[in-house]
Amino acid sequence: HSAIEQSLNPHQGSKFLFRYDKRCRTLIISSEYRPSINYFDQFFEVNKKDITIIENYEDKLFNNIEQDKCYKFYLEANAITRNEKSNATFVKQENLNEWIDKRASDNGFVILRNTPRERYGLPPTKTVYGKKGVPIYTADFKGTLKITDIEKFQKALTNGVGRSKTYGCGLLWINEQ
Repeated sequence: HSAIEQSLNPHQGSKFLFRYDKRCRTLIISSEYRPSINYFDQFFEVNKKDITIIENYEDKLFNNIEQDKCYKFYLEANAITRNEKSNATFVKQENLNEWIDKRASDNGFVILRNTPRERYGLPPTKTVYGKKGVPIYTADFKGTLKITDIEKFQKALTNGVGRSKTYGCGLLWINEQ
């Protein structure tokens, strides 16, 4: 997060979403401003020559997305729920479809086909260190979605889905079928 924020200088503090996949050594950033790739090789296992920057991802999508149209999607999310005391509970494998269906409904789309792959367990896929190690458990979702509310969907593309966006979760990535 810090490296990406530095890369957006002089626009530090601006909103962005990102996803880093160590297996593929892929870094995806959705931001209003173009990042400088000079910082990335210091913090991520990526080569500068392999970095592709998609400028104005949301703008390009906003011009092309349509109500009731279907898209392939990918989402890495921190699949948690909160109770009335604000305690977080990690969603179990058998409840992941219910969790994503609720988020989809709140964000202007429905899931037509989904293949959730639970990635949490021991050890968690991401651990955030402060005074104590705080586990961030993630689940991958990919499949096909259909847009039901264009305004809500555009907000989901801009703001992300779910929690822990600071740690690389929540970026909703879509492609035409």
